[in-house]
Amino acid sequence: MRRGDTIIEVMFAIAIFCAVSIISISLMNRGIYVAQSNLESTMAQNEIDAQAEALRFIQNSYAAEFEVTPDFQHYDLVWREIYELSDTYDATNDTLIISGDIRQCEDIYSTTMSDRNISSNNGFVINTRNLNILTSGPMAGKVPPSAVVSHADRPADFQASPLNPRIIYGTAAINSDTSLTETAIDIQLVQGIWITAVRDPEPVANAAGALTPRYFDMYIRTCWFPPGRTTPTVLGTVVRLYNPEASINVAI
Repeated sequence: MRRGDTIIEVMFAIAIFCAVSIISISLMNRGIYVAQSNLESTMAQNEIDAQAEALRFIQNSYAAEFEVTPDFQHYDLVWREIYELSDTYDATNDTLIISGDIRQCEDIYSTTMSDRNISSNNGFVINTRNLNILTSGPMAGKVPPSAVVSHADRPADFQASPLNPRIIYGTAAINSDTSLTETAIDIQLVQGIWITAVRDPEPVANAAGALTPRYFDMYIRTCWFPPGRTTPTVLGTVVRLYNPEASINVAI
């Protein structure tokens, strides 16, 4: 007579199978989390780079046109909008969101966080799809100030991101079986990304005797929760833009 497996041996085999299955599933989930987290970090970095390039483009264009007559200055209005949103950094009283010590991304949008929120620090983003020179209307020949989307003007459109940091444009698009062409140029939502502009703490006198910042530091920050994480990820960079109005020592 052949001897069969005892109930203990069967239970032991089932336990081993369950343990191996659980470990395998855990490793697969961890791999998925890592891949998703890396993808979200890459997408966040792309958003940061796009904002940084837009800021450099505006500054370079304004600097190139600064010495021509106002009628031929295309980027003066959008540069002035950024200038107005900037603030002076006080090293003795760090009130600007530049250190990245954020516990909850939602805190950035809360008015109960005293001065450590987007509202108090004039947070904004650049509409990278709306940097074209207008050809008609009262601002013809100019890049409109609306290319700078500020939290002060549109507080409800700045939100914590449920996924990765992103700027969501309007939904207007041309769809067909073979192509998808995005046509919207207006920002609908700004989720998990913002810019804080900080003026030079030691401005210089211009030709009119008024103090003018030599540069602006643009702190581009993102905040979101990657999958499987209980603490937020904060990525960012700093872009220094030199002020043409100070470099040639003329009146603003």
